[in-house]
Amino acid sequence: MGMYFNLICEEMEITGGKVIHIDKNIGNMDEVHKVVCENIEEYPNAKWELYPMIINK
Repeated sequence: MGMYFNLICEEMEITGGKVIHIDKNIGNMDEVHKVVCENIEEYPNAKWELYPMIINK
């Protein structure tokens, strides 16, 4: 069984639409942490979502 994570960083526009800044599949939690740390100041008002994805073989 394999696993990866889908990381999404999104923000609401003034007009009500969503802007997706990051939508990326990442292999492990260390890499997730790195991506968030590298981008959190760039998108201070964004929502971050993390979805674990299980691969059944």
